[in-house]
Amino acid sequence: MKKIKLLIILLVTLSVFVGMTATGTVAAKEQPEGKPFNAIWEVIDNLLNKTEALAARVLALENWKVIIEEWQVWVNEKLTAVQEEVAGLGARLSSLEEPTTLLEKIKTVDGSGSGLDADLLDGYDSSEFLSVPWSRLTSFPANCPAGQYIYGIGETLNCSAPAGGIGGSGSDNYIPRWNGNSNLENSVIYQTDAGNIGIGTTAPTSKLTVNNTVTDHAITIEDARSGVGHWLRWTEGGIEKWVLGHIGSWVSGRANNFELVDGNRNTRIAVQAATGNVGIGTTNPEAKLEVNGNVKINTGGSANRVVCWKSDGKTLGYCLSQPDANGACICN
Repeated sequence: MKKIKLLIILLVTLSVFVGMTATGTVAAKEQPEGKPFNAIWEVIDNLLNKTEALAARVLALENWKVIIEEWQVWVNEKLTAVQEEVAGLGARLSSLEEPTTLLEKIKTVDGSGSGLDADLLDGYDSSEFLSVPWSRLTSFPANCPAGQYIYGIGETLNCSAPAGGIGGSGSDNYIPRWNGNSNLENSVIYQTDAGNIGIGTTAPTSKLTVNNTVTDHAITIEDARSGVGHWLRWTEGGIEKWVLGHIGSWVSGRANNFELVDGNRNTRIAVQAATGNVGIGTTNPEAKLEVNGNVKINTGGSANRVVCWKSDGKTLGYCLSQPDANGACICN
């Protein structure tokens, strides 16, 4: 501040001096000349230039002062507005209910001991709304017949059959069948809750149980194709174990045979359709019974005996004596 005051005093002195020079109080021709005086005049010129620059800076500071004062007014106005908003929010917060008070008011509407479980909603406990009995519903028709559904128009509810007119009734566990074009009824197929299927029985003991009380054939396998084979297969874990059926007519030497085949496709037993011959280990038996391999007969006889037919011609026995030239012996 002291420097500024000194500069102001110097400026005033210079102004007076310059003014006197300009008005002729000190004539230019009377100005002292010489080396010392020239240095003084140069100093004075420098001071004048710096004074003008200082004046410009002072003017800029004055402008900044005005801007700052205006900004301060704006800030004060915004601060006042914020303070008023905060005061309003505080008033609103103070008017809010405590959470416990709100909970008690909700309980008063829902029921004093409800715990917000809606136990007094329309006079019924909330558990009543999990499964609504028919009698509880208002404006509903009587129980709809089997196979129909409920639909509503405005406030009126009615029963109706599905599109297409499906109707009818049935018993639990029976597979339904069509009776005509629009009604369902029980079939003869019955399925237990365990998944067993019964045909002609309501107590199947396996995956499929057939109880035949009508015809001579419990199961008939029909194939419209001619000359092909038909087989029943037994598998375990997707692996074929046994196959039972008849050979197609196109298989040479085995045409129409009825055979039991193992999982490796080896025929164990074959019955010829034309002759009725039975083959064990062969698919082309040439006698009523042909065995390809050894035969063991347990008759209770002694070892190394000759097998013979007994007197009835049907029963096998063993020779008590050596066979004669015709092969006859005393057969036990």
